[in-house]
Amino acid sequence: INREKPYREKPRDLLTENLGQAFPRLSGIKSHPQALERLLDLKELNARDYLQNQSFISLPDFSLLHFLTDTKAPTNIDWYLDAEVVHFKEKVIQELETKKPIAIIEKAPSFGEDVSPHLDCKQVQFVRDNIVVQHVVSTWQLIDGSKYFCVFKKY
Repeated sequence: INREKPYREKPRDLLTENLGQAFPRLSGIKSHPQALERLLDLKELNARDYLQNQSFISLPDFSLLHFLTDTKAPTNIDWYLDAEVVHFKEKVIQELETKKPIAIIEKAPSFGEDVSPHLDCKQVQFVRDNIVVQHVVSTWQLIDGSKYFCVFKKY
């Protein structure tokens, strides 16, 4: 059993932060400081005016966002990994184009990756091999950003 370095996490002795500080639904779950910082960034982003009463999605694979914010995904799926959408990508993109949710895209979609705080969303090299992310970044308008996330909207 891997007890010292849990899946997709830092070594156990670095898991010092209670994630419930960011979202109460994560109370009791410990992670490393950067994971908490990332979730606090997401919480602050989620409180911005343009997201109030507006549907949103998280790309490519942070579907936990709807659980944390007690919201529902506006689309049929909330996990936009290529392996999940490759056989019906046109249908997925058409649904996004029709429903026009706000798209929150992680700058580095992994708890273990570091993000340079000085990079603004125009400098970020997004997950270029993800077809849904490619579509949103190339055809929607960048409307906001934070340390860990960039926000796009279809007009």
